Amino acid sequence: MATTEAQTIEESTTTVSTQGQPDGKTRRYDRQLRLWATAGQNALESARVLVIGSTATSSSIMKNLVLPGDIISESPNPSGTDFHAGIGHFTILDHQLVSPEDVGNNFFLEHSSIGKPRAEEAVRLLCELNESVEGKANTLNFEEVLEKDPAYITSFTLVIAHNLADAPLQKLASLLWSNATHPPLVVVRTAGFSADFSIQLHEHAGKLISCIVAPTPQFMLYCSHWRPLILLVVDSHSETTPSLRIDKPFPELLEYSLSLDFATMDPTDHGHVPYVYILVRAMHDWKAAHEGNSPSSYADKQAFKAQLTAMKVKIDEENFDEAVAQAYRAWTPTGVPGDIQTLFADEKCTGYLNAAGNGGVGTSQFWALLRALHLFTAARGYLPLAASIPDMKADTKQYIGLQTMYKRQADAERKEFVGLLREVVAQTGQRHVEGDGEVPGISDDAIIEFVKNAHGLKVLRGQEWGVSRPDAIAQALSIAPSATATHLALSSLFAFQATHGRLPAPGSNEDLPLLEEVFNSLVGTDAGEEGKAALGELPTGTEGAIPIPARRPVSPPVAQHVYKHKCAEKVEFVFPMVPVLSIYPPLLLVAGLCALVVRVIAWRIRRGRLPPGPPAHPIWGHSELLKSPRLHLIAAEWTKSFGGLITLHFMGTNTVIINSAAEAIELLDKGAATTSGRPREVMMGEVMGYNTSVGLHQPDERFRKLRRVMASALHATAVRSYQPIEVENIKYMLRRMAGLGGSMLTSNDKVGAASVSQAMSVGHPVSSAQPMSLVREAATRFILSVAYGHEVKPHDPFIGLIHAAMMKIREGKYPIVEALPWLVNLPRWFPGTRFLQVGAEGHALRNAYAGRLFEQVQAEMRSGTARHSFVSNLLTIKGGPDRATAHDQDLIKWTAAALFVGGSDTTVAAINTFLLMMAANPEAQRLAQEEIANVLGAKYHPSQDQTSPVNDAEGVRDTSTIPLPARLPEFGDRPQLPYLEAVFKEVMRFNPGLSMGLPHAVTQEENYRGYTLPVGTIIRANIWAILHDPALYPSPHTFEPKRHIGPHADPNPLRYVFGFGRRICPGVHLATDQPWLAMAGILSTFNVAAGKGLIEESKLRPWDMFEFNGMTSQPKTLPFSLVLRQGAEDLL
Repeated sequence: MATTEAQTIEESTTTVSTQGQPDGKTRRYDRQLRLWATAGQNALESARVLVIGSTATSSSIMKNLVLPGDIISESPNPSGTDFHAGIGHFTILDHQLVSPEDVGNNFFLEHSSIGKPRAEEAVRLLCELNESVEGKANTLNFEEVLEKDPAYITSFTLVIAHNLADAPLQKLASLLWSNATHPPLVVVRTAGFSADFSIQLHEHAGKLISCIVAPTPQFMLYCSHWRPLILLVVDSHSETTPSLRIDKPFPELLEYSLSLDFATMDPTDHGHVPYVYILVRAMHDWKAAHEGNSPSSYADKQAFKAQLTAMKVKIDEENFDEAVAQAYRAWTPTGVPGDIQTLFADEKCTGYLNAAGNGGVGTSQFWALLRALHLFTAARGYLPLAASIPDMKADTKQYIGLQTMYKRQADAERKEFVGLLREVVAQTGQRHVEGDGEVPGISDDAIIEFVKNAHGLKVLRGQEWGVSRPDAIAQALSIAPSATATHLALSSLFAFQATHGRLPAPGSNEDLPLLEEVFNSLVGTDAGEEGKAALGELPTGTEGAIPIPARRPVSPPVAQHVYKHKCAEKVEFVFPMVPVLSIYPPLLLVAGLCALVVRVIAWRIRRGRLPPGPPAHPIWGHSELLKSPRLHLIAAEWTKSFGGLITLHFMGTNTVIINSAAEAIELLDKGAATTSGRPREVMMGEVMGYNTSVGLHQPDERFRKLRRVMASALHATAVRSYQPIEVENIKYMLRRMAGLGGSMLTSNDKVGAASVSQAMSVGHPVSSAQPMSLVREAATRFILSVAYGHEVKPHDPFIGLIHAAMMKIREGKYPIVEALPWLVNLPRWFPGTRFLQVGAEGHALRNAYAGRLFEQVQAEMRSGTARHSFVSNLLTIKGGPDRATAHDQDLIKWTAAALFVGGSDTTVAAINTFLLMMAANPEAQRLAQEEIANVLGAKYHPSQDQTSPVNDAEGVRDTSTIPLPARLPEFGDRPQLPYLEAVFKEVMRFNPGLSMGLPHAVTQEENYRGYTLPVGTIIRANIWAILHDPALYPSPHTFEPKRHIGPHADPNPLRYVFGFGRRICPGVHLATDQPWLAMAGILSTFNVAAGKGLIEESKLRPWDMFEFNGMTSQPKTLPFSLVLRQGAEDLL
């Protein structure tokens, strides 16, 4: 049997052994013990937490620490109920009595509690949640205790303070900061719908901080075996497992792997050889054939994978598929991670012996252990081997044999480490005392835990609460501006209250400037839009207490404090480790955290064996990466380390990114039966109703009908009927670019069109902002004309309606709702549910723009004035607007609405990318213009055109010598214009509009090459990475149309641009016609001239010429201009 990554050899051996049974505690807490081991469980149970004030928020926080985790244990305990222990002890310090207001906002209090001590009532009700937790109430005044008995406060493991006034909070913080052995302080502040928490944490903070930072085992300051230690043990199920050292196999592993005779092995045994042996053997053979070198290039790595596949004797040998999937382990060099090397450079490590000799701050056990680790890695070049291996396809005998082999080697290396550690400690003069293990002052268990988790070491250094760090604040504002602004707004509010003894008065013209002044003093500059928005979220009133109600929620849920420290070389390192949460209403704080626990743990149970991925934040996973506008670039770079499949995760959801064309085809095309779902979109899909449209629809019978409707009107032959509309629209766009008239959408119509006030004279340049805006105007006009036959007019109301609907979609980005879908079931009057209002408005706008345009076509058909369009054509097929069934009308209405959402931005991206590339590549522009003139015939051949369209500094021939074509290109000319077709393909390749594609979702568990993708796994094809794969497109960052010409042309990028499987764009023919015709028309009538530095930038960092807005990749507004060619006005 195979075990999980978290199990050590001893644990797995116990599992399969029949000798000895686990005790009751082990059976009861089996899941936790495997997650954070016995030491972590003991530390959790021995924790003593002091809570100052029994408010609604602090009571809810304590619920997370007290409540039994019935969802954590995988197997029932003897009593038939699954539990995990809460903290060992908590005390609530509060001298207040329960008031009616307390009962109204704290569900841990009852009406019968009114008039009784708040602390006693809260403790009584909290202890009912878990009888194994000890709770005590202290009804003394906190400020008196702080003044008279500070030792009482410092005797706890952790102190939590909610909404303390600034003065006593500062005294408390100073007390706890005064000694490194004092407990950490968690400061929680709430005001209305704004909330944050911060942690005051010494480097030598003590024993355990868990479940406050995050109520999950992934993030733990784990100090149970040594007192003055800050060691971050990232969860045992980390996506980045300890090295198996396949590229540098230890002698026993290499000898055994070479002893295996795969050619004569029994077929059953052959299909159960652990992939570790397979990879070690295959890499040994590879190096023997390649002068001792590992695969380095992409081609080499693919060849190595082919070598592994060739070792199979049966097609269904999953262990060899697993070896192919894990092949990156073989060529990834084993070394010391950069984070660990940074710790080695820390002055407390380099100067350990000097500090230890005089009793300095470097005397902690952690730095002794780290110093020994440094010596070990200096000699060997890698970390000690961890005594654990991941799960894999293998029979029990082979797997246990491999485990035992790794344990022997790990034990030998640990003994070597202990020898080095003993030498380090001996130099400090420390001697054995009773209870010591092999090394004086450090227990054996501590050494084992340290070596086991050496790959995940982190050091946290905080600062005293209230100490202003403008540099850190400025950096935090750049990382997460909205949430950091919320943190600063709360600080401003409490500072205002401390100064004035009250909150700002509602609507006061005097108080708001004072509040902004406090905010500005914290930031060191003006509050800005983010700051003013955060201040606007704060409640106002005349009472001293901070009230719970507020107007609307804050949007971003997460920010971070950034703490810095200097190393011996005076280089500053940034450790964004201590989170500050800015969440929606405080009343939802605990519900959200508890639901997150359930979701994360459920995800860990069901997540299957996923492809590898980069290290994740211990709490928030890869949330920052998943929303990064450069995800396609980052993921492409990861291919070198992880292969073609990469897994990211966030709040219980797995996202697999495909960077390889072959794997995208395999999973999304050939595996379409199980990978054609869509991820759940709560706000946009369910609340606003877009899940009834084809784009977000799940693959059921209605989805298939929607696809058939679209296919019937958008196949290659049908699209030809729209070509007159396309031709007219492109001429309109060209006339608008030249300033030759035509109705214009103004900025009031919310399309961003730029005004061209007068006709362009020949040779007069128009800057890039104008034509790029006009492209968007033309795309909007074209989609509405094709879909509904609607002729756009100045100040067209439908434009404003569509824009409002699109803006409402953007406004409806509420990550907390996507993570906790049950929030949509709350009543609208409930505090913090503005998202319900936004969703309702979005739903109404969606129905309005789709319904009104559809009804307009029906009315025009009845009056005989309808123009040819997608809707009128389909209604005619169904017998007309009055004979089509309600079901058919519904399908037609929503497929037409999907045309705008799906087609507008990608068309704009393609045409504007073309403009940018022609400016940056004048030679390609010249060749395309020459081809058009040669095929269509020259109108005349200028001896000297005065346009001077391009920068000739590059030595490129001036396009002014190229004849103007006799007419504009038409669709019938397309086969005779191969270079123009190549330009079109290269534009689509260079900047695919949907860089990360549209997400798919697994609808049935998918097994692929040794990986298991559970139901609900999101799959995203990194189209940008595929189209910039040097194995498919040599020199991928060079714009080179010629790559698409000839018998040995590179793969057609249109194969990948429009998606995969059953989710491929149904309007692909329409989506290729419009950009091609626009490109042909622009080249025929304009020269695109590069501005200063554009050509150089396009060669140095071409990927930075585009920006990803979350869905599409659009060109930036860079310096280029359009110049009308001589005589071109006659063509328009």
